[in-house]
Amino acid sequence: MTRPRKFESGGGGLTSTAADYLRFAQMMLNGGELDGVRLLSPKTVEWMTSDHLGPSIARGAEYIPGAGYGFGLGVAVRENAGISPVHGSAGDYHWSGAAGTFFWVDPREQLIGIFMAQAPSVRQYFRQLIKSLVLQAVVE
Repeated sequence: MTRPRKFESGGGGLTSTAADYLRFAQMMLNGGELDGVRLLSPKTVEWMTSDHLGPSIARGAEYIPGAGYGFGLGVAVRENAGISPVHGSAGDYHWSGAAGTFFWVDPREQLIGIFMAQAPSVRQYFRQLIKSLVLQAVVE
């Protein structure tokens, strides 16, 4: 007897547009509010963007999202400055898709970055490059 295989993936197969990604990221940056409408409480956004792994979870060489990051509720969260090889601020958070899509929010810089791509074999290279180029352009 054969049964269909299960692939439980909370975000797998989701699709969206750059405009929708931007609206979601802007709502998060605004502490849960968008266009004058409260969608999430500030405490919920804080909870989502705080590390929930803690020091007891081993983070080896294959740990995604990498050194210097913990994981909140649906997003990777930079714990502090100076550990990650990727540019950013303590408290920035991001999500990246398997095929290359990437967004980040940097509350300290009041910055949102969105990169839409279908390039799984070079996704990590372009994510780091785009984020680095954007952050190097920040002057204030």
